[in-house]
Amino acid sequence: MARYTISSHSHYRLFIFDDTSPVKQYINGITFQLFIMVLVYLSPYCHFTLLLRFNVGVLFCFAGVCFTGLSDRTSLIGYVIAPQVVYLTLGTIFLIAGFISLFNIRNVIKHSGTKTNKLEKLMIRIGIFSVLYTVPAITVIACNIYELLHRDMWIQKFIAQISCSKLYSGALSCPPNAVELMTSSGPDFAWFVLKYLGYLIVGITSGFWIWSNKTMSSWGSVIKHLCCCCFSKQPREAAV
Repeated sequence: MARYTISSHSHYRLFIFDDTSPVKQYINGITFQLFIMVLVYLSPYCHFTLLLRFNVGVLFCFAGVCFTGLSDRTSLIGYVIAPQVVYLTLGTIFLIAGFISLFNIRNVIKHSGTKTNKLEKLMIRIGIFSVLYTVPAITVIACNIYELLHRDMWIQKFIAQISCSKLYSGALSCPPNAVELMTSSGPDFAWFVLKYLGYLIVGITSGFWIWSNKTMSSWGSVIKHLCCCCFSKQPREAAV
């Protein structure tokens, strides 16, 4: 869930307060950013605490990771699909509000006669990365809904394959609609690959956003400053 809230944080930061006083605008901006930082990093923590409290995490042998809602429809809806939809909706609302503010600022700057090339490049960059965040999030939600709609049939088919086998001698009885269950379609491997690809690909896109030329130059300046401070210290002369 941290991935959805952190990716929404980039949408939240686009919202700009329209105020006539620069001091009030600065204070409002700082207060809003602090509120969003607390909201973005506190909501996944509370979500994870609830998962541990109610012990709804299950080991997914297919992927070798712990996940929620693998054996319970209620957990899948309440702890996975619903939070994903809420986070994506909030991020989209703040993204639209941010773009409206940016367009208003662009119009004001254009009317004043100043060039808006840098602002337009920033808006294009934000739009591209917003799509790269939103599309995987929608894909993951679609895959989870697909799993929710077909899971009961998959489990019944699995039970029918075991109980109707001639080598099985357990307590399960072969269901009357075993032929229909046997011919039904099982889990599609491509959906699971697509789901985990949607979970992981956001890290790649965020890496492209963070590791820009400006970030590299900033880190280079910090490392250069630290190295100069470490190696340029001269021993103090003894007092005469």
